Amino acid sequence: MQIFVCQAFNFSKCPYAKSGDNIDKAFDDFSKAIELDASHAEAYGNRAFINLERKEWQKAIDDCNKAIGISPDIVVAYMNRGAAYTNMDVPSKALPDFSKAIEIDPENAEAHMRRGYAHSQLGNIQEAISDYVKSLEIDPDNQRAGLVREELKILRQGAASKGGSGKSGGCYVATAVYGSYDAPEVLCLRRFRDETLAHSIFGRMFISLYYHFSPPFAEWLKDAPRINKFVRIILDRFVERLGIK
Repeated sequence: MQIFVCQAFNFSKCPYAKSGDNIDKAFDDFSKAIELDASHAEAYGNRAFINLERKEWQKAIDDCNKAIGISPDIVVAYMNRGAAYTNMDVPSKALPDFSKAIEIDPENAEAHMRRGYAHSQLGNIQEAISDYVKSLEIDPDNQRAGLVREELKILRQGAASKGGSGKSGGCYVATAVYGSYDAPEVLCLRRFRDETLAHSIFGRMFISLYYHFSPPFAEWLKDAPRINKFVRIILDRFVERLGIK
């Protein structure tokens, strides 16, 4: 699981940022502000950030819900709640929160970046590319720009290998080994790619490398029956371990 903590509240500027117990003191300060003024939406939204730092995802969501109930247009709450859902691996719930943040603040580069990640997790490749591009247009020098550009490269390569449709592309080696694009084993391996590998950065990096190197290897396999048989044994075992054969 990739840990995402929203930067809507800059904790480095907190008075306790340099102390060893900064998280607890910041949490206590926001809690005190809420105790003094229960309608303090920003305090709830920023305490949610502290809960994200603590990896208390549900508590962060609860604070964001309270903030939004008080002030429906508070961007920090939508950003932090979306970050909590992202860390809980529920991109379908994170997506509308980042979309709402963008609706309120269209030039929010981080909201576009995070919505792009949610789209990517859900397999919405073209939408992810669009959001990543917009994020870089708004803030090309942000601290995550390098990662965003790398992610864009991977997504574009994947989209190109699938004919730009964003749908499932071919598994060259598996197709060569099993002799058919529609072989049950090939279908199972494509499903593993789309439902598992495609939902993480490292998985997409593997997919990108696979599509770069596998076509010539697949062609070679067609004329190497002994190697083909050996590769099939390996793939058969992998398919069996997935429990889908």
